[in-house]
Amino acid sequence: MTKGRKATKKKMATHEHQSLHRRTMADPKVAKMVAVLRGGWPKMGPVERGDRLRELTALGCSTRGLEEELKQSATSIRRHIVLAELPEQDREAIESGASAKKILVRKADADRYRRQAQRVIEDRKTGALDRKSVV
Repeated sequence: MTKGRKATKKKMATHEHQSLHRRTMADPKVAKMVAVLRGGWPKMGPVERGDRLRELTALGCSTRGLEEELKQSATSIRRHIVLAELPEQDREAIESGASAKKILVRKADADRYRRQAQRVIEDRKTGALDRKSVV
């Protein structure tokens, strides 16, 4: 008699996400939103795509599931979602033709400097050096 192997935690977690995405896609409203996004992808601007993708992820769709549904890379989907979360000023700049990549690089730099400054403040409070701040 052979014993079946138990699924690993990672496989179980992956399966749970796939199941959630499938259950979400079973909703006719979500399926219609995905169909509209798929059909209008070339005509939409990056910010509008991001808004729609963000709405779908809020409803329970996974990035990888959307990758399969929309035939777009997961990286592209994540990047569009990040664009949708930018401040209004940056969103308008992108819509008027500014480089989204440059804006995202500037945002990443600002975030990195803010995290570094926060670590320095914490180090001063505790008097201990954080391993991440020591290079």
